[in-house]
Amino acid sequence: MKRTWCHILFFILLLDYTSLGQLLKAPILVAHFMEHHQLDHSIGIMKFLSMHYWGEDLDDDDDATDAKLPFKKVDFTNAYPLAFSFTKPPKAQRPVEYLSVSEPGYIDTWIPHPPLASPFRPPKA
Repeated sequence: MKRTWCHILFFILLLDYTSLGQLLKAPILVAHFMEHHQLDHSIGIMKFLSMHYWGEDLDDDDDATDAKLPFKKVDFTNAYPLAFSFTKPPKAQRPVEYLSVSEPGYIDTWIPHPPLASPFRPPKA
């Protein structure tokens, strides 16, 4: 029974937090295609899709319906992934205490000769 609820919850979250929820608008796409097909029988599905998604739409005063088509306007939600655990909760553990070891500071023992360490030296003959 828990597995069934996990699948249902996963499906709801998948539709809500991804663009897959746009597939629920497929009946609107089919109904709008039928409207266009009744007005002009020469319009096929590819011409309809190119007209509404890739090209210029006819001036037929159906902009409100066009805006409801799937993937016409996709909202991206910035949701953090949710994690559900149906197992036992983790036990609290005592924090580990680390010993602090003081390290000696850095001592530079190699001091280069300035003319020899310079990258700009006169050419040698």
